Amino acid sequence: MDNQIQGLMYSVYLTDVYGTTTPFNHVNEIREYLMKPDVSRQVSEKTGCTDIDGVVTRGLEQSKLRNKDHPDFIKYVELFEEAAILGYKAGKIRMPLEDGVLETLEQIRNLSGRVRIFSSANESARFGMQTNGLDSLIEGYHSSVDPAIKTKFSPEAYTEIARQIGVQPKEIVYVTDDTKEADAAVKAGVGKVFLIDKKQAEAEKDGYTVIHDYKQVLEKTVKTIKIN
Repeated sequence: MDNQIQGLMYSVYLTDVYGTTTPFNHVNEIREYLMKPDVSRQVSEKTGCTDIDGVVTRGLEQSKLRNKDHPDFIKYVELFEEAAILGYKAGKIRMPLEDGVLETLEQIRNLSGRVRIFSSANESARFGMQTNGLDSLIEGYHSSVDPAIKTKFSPEAYTEIARQIGVQPKEIVYVTDDTKEADAAVKAGVGKVFLIDKKQAEAEKDGYTVIHDYKQVLEKTVKTIKIN
């Protein structure tokens, strides 16, 4: 009589953070924390920035345009990152998770999948994950701050991540809420790309799969193996 076990179709699960594992409104929470006078003072001392209001305003303009590789956005991320780290370390803010994220990534790890993070932020993603219990499941972190990666919108970013962790792009699953990132990952030959977008119909589109729920990441990449 045959026995069946579950296995994964891919070896590495690479995931975006804000808007993907974490509700995007958490960005607003961190920005509000950054604008607190005492926090702004500490961030200013740390970064040397004397115009935090201006940097935030210009950075938000580029964020709305999805220009994550624009210098104004990059400078904004630097301030955002410092504020987030301060808040996480002090216990003033905690990174929330979307429904199903923790359970899904636990199951992926239990099936010997490798879970890694790809974020525009750098150290703040790591500190944030320490506040919600996800850090213990994560094998490693990647950021567009890395000079070898530079931007999440270039196919070369995903091939570079594959090189850094010693796999082929086709062995990777990438999960994001950004169509430009999804397009870049598809062009890089990433094995499976998911776009989380509750406003679009679930479908196969332009080389990636549109989903509404993070739990679908596992549902669509697990396979049943028969053992004699």
